[in-house]
Amino acid sequence: MSDRKLAQKLQPILKQVWKLSRRLTKASTNWLLRTIFLLNRRPRVAGFVLPTTVFLILVVSLTVGALTFRSFNSTTRTIANVQSRQIYNAATPAIDRARAKLDYLFSKDNRLPSGVPAEEVVISMLLNDGRKVGIGAAAVFKDPADPDPYTFTKDTADTSPETRIDLNGIAGLENAWIYKDKNTNSSVIYSITLST
Repeated sequence: MSDRKLAQKLQPILKQVWKLSRRLTKASTNWLLRTIFLLNRRPRVAGFVLPTTVFLILVVSLTVGALTFRSFNSTTRTIANVQSRQIYNAATPAIDRARAKLDYLFSKDNRLPSGVPAEEVVISMLLNDGRKVGIGAAAVFKDPADPDPYTFTKDTADTSPETRIDLNGIAGLENAWIYKDKNTNSSVIYSITLST
């Protein structure tokens, strides 16, 4: 056989060997790289744990915030109710006293003129000052039986005797009284205001 014929016969065999070597090298390289990456690979749990943790923290903080806000509103409402009750309890005896004075004025005081009295006449009767008021400047006489029939001077179990006071400091005593509430240890001031 000649060299030329031998070369032609060996050429396809050499091509097959070359292709086989390339395939083996490529396959072994891929296998080696795949094995290295698989050994270095960690399980992917952080993608599940982190969002779950953030979500739980958010839910807990929103719940705590809502409960704190509700507790604050409830406390504020309770404080307002207690203060309202204290004011009502302090004002009730003063309203009862003023009602008793007006009841005495319009039903038992014999100085009250017939018909509808003028505003100045009623104020003068409450003050018991004997000044001349009304149409024709007639004097409303002082009640001789009691120098001040509209001031409660008796001490009770809950309150001390009351005294007249001057509210504005201009014209002397007015139709305003002060007494001490023994239950709350506070002073209560009330007034019957008739001036328009």
